[in-house]
Amino acid sequence: MIDSLRPFVSEVTQDWVMEEKRTGNSPIKGLKTEIPTETALMYDAVYLFAKALHQVAAARDINTMALSCTKQNTWNHGNSVLNYMKTVVFDGLSGRVMFDHKGERSDFSLNVLKLKEQGLSKIGTWDSTNGVNITESKTETKHELQKKLANSTLRVVTKLELPYVGNKTAPDGTVEYEGFAIDLLNAIAEELHFNYTISIVKDGQYGGEDPLTGKWNGMVGELIERKADLAVAGMSITYKREKVIDFTKPFLNLGITILYKKPMKKPPKLFSFLSPLTSEVWVYIIAAYLVVSFMLYIIARLSPYEWYESGSDELDNQFTVLNSLWFTIGCLMQQGSEVAPRAVSTRIVSGIWWFFTLIMISSYTANLAAFLTIDRLDTTIESVEDLAKQTDVHYGTLKGGSSKAFFEDSDVPTYKKMANFMQSTTPSVYVSSSREAVQRVLKENYAYLGESTSIDYQVQRNCQLMQVGGLLDSKGYGIATPRGSPYRDMISEQILLLQERQEISKLYTKWWKEKAANKCDNESKGKQNANELGLQNVGGVFVVLMAGVVAGTIMAIFEFLWKSWRNSRIDKQPFCTEVSQELRVAITCLGSSRKNGKTKSDDARLDNHQLVPLTSGQNSFLTKDMNT
Repeated sequence: MIDSLRPFVSEVTQDWVMEEKRTGNSPIKGLKTEIPTETALMYDAVYLFAKALHQVAAARDINTMALSCTKQNTWNHGNSVLNYMKTVVFDGLSGRVMFDHKGERSDFSLNVLKLKEQGLSKIGTWDSTNGVNITESKTETKHELQKKLANSTLRVVTKLELPYVGNKTAPDGTVEYEGFAIDLLNAIAEELHFNYTISIVKDGQYGGEDPLTGKWNGMVGELIERKADLAVAGMSITYKREKVIDFTKPFLNLGITILYKKPMKKPPKLFSFLSPLTSEVWVYIIAAYLVVSFMLYIIARLSPYEWYESGSDELDNQFTVLNSLWFTIGCLMQQGSEVAPRAVSTRIVSGIWWFFTLIMISSYTANLAAFLTIDRLDTTIESVEDLAKQTDVHYGTLKGGSSKAFFEDSDVPTYKKMANFMQSTTPSVYVSSSREAVQRVLKENYAYLGESTSIDYQVQRNCQLMQVGGLLDSKGYGIATPRGSPYRDMISEQILLLQERQEISKLYTKWWKEKAANKCDNESKGKQNANELGLQNVGGVFVVLMAGVVAGTIMAIFEFLWKSWRNSRIDKQPFCTEVSQELRVAITCLGSSRKNGKTKSDDARLDNHQLVPLTSGQNSFLTKDMNT
């Protein structure tokens, strides 16, 4: 074998090597033409082997011996040739020829080709170091995709569920589809110039994964099996679905909420006039009334300026216990009374009490008007927490939908509890469509947990239904495509464009509100938020009232001490003695009259009369006329 190869080695390798020494390039470098890959690889292999044999033959004598095909004999110079082949580097027909220590080819590149209308075209390269490098621009790629999509027909799978997709019979007897999703699809198709055919999903499901087999059903399953190019419906974008199919940008944002039957209106209560204020506030008002009346009585007796002459030898005080109660209740009812305060201290308390009654009566009147004009509803369920706490009202979700998965996959204790309740309840609380959910809500003691857009659609058309509570989560509806679909980005761009033009908002208004046959009166929705006024709403006016009472008490004490000091000068007795006498009279004299020996006021006596000391039998705050 070696003998037969020697003429080839001596002739071919010497010519190739001499050519390489003369030109500095491999003689095969200029042979690069469009030839089959197998031919190029074979050519490079023979050239590499020949070059290795030439180098080994030049370095040592490789006298050969006869080899036998039946005996296990090896060639002594085989390893030398192999090692040299690993070190050779040259540019062959198949590219750069280079080997690693394992004898595997390395540091080579491949062209990435793409089949276009004009044939195969190079769009990039691949090498073992940098990987794929696409040199084709995105603009060219997008333009080609648009040309490919234009005038093509896409297979669209959907589900019959208004307002997204509905069917109607045309005059010619054919079935046509309409709805929000159909209008959206028409707007996108008009911009991208493609046609489509619609098919209804066989099992009527959006798409859920079987936990045992891992197989998807519904529209998701058809996309995975490449039976459809698009899925256009009210299908939520979820993490599990995104792992097996692709979604465009969301065209609607929504969340899970509660659909419930409107409860019966509350019958009017006999004492509904008390509703504007909470029981706590009513108790505080009564307590304030009693405290102010009592303090007004005490301050009036303590202040010397509330005692006036009613006869030749008596001083009267109009603020008796009954008069104090009457005065404060008259102010509270904004009617007034014949009792009028005289002293500064009592006027301070009265003024603050008038301010208090002004605020309270105004607040009560304003809230009473709201309560009397609103039909209060006897609502038993007002939030998802109310549903979780009870078992009388059954609740469920759409079978095989994202709402069901939300509760089953949630780590929130309330939602986990609800998921266990729905799974264990018999008969099943899961529904196959929104229409079935509405029927169960109207006929049974049932609450439906669904997506806010679908629930809003039902509430707009049935005045017996209402939406309860806020959104439990936040998600979006998107158009689904098979994994790696080249059309997803273009459709997403059109969705964003339609949103900026407010076309999607117009479609929402059209199918949710304008198409509603029943116009429910929702004007009172804003008024139903009238709540009882609690202490946190009117607590400040109680603080002001307390401060006014304290100020009046301090002023009464100042008046009492000032009058006692003046009388101590008139009576020429110690100030403390005068204070104790006056305080004793104010405490022990429980009536509204007291003895008086004066005929003129104290101020006039200081100016026109001589002050004389009081005898032990005379009352306080008295002076003696010089002419007497």
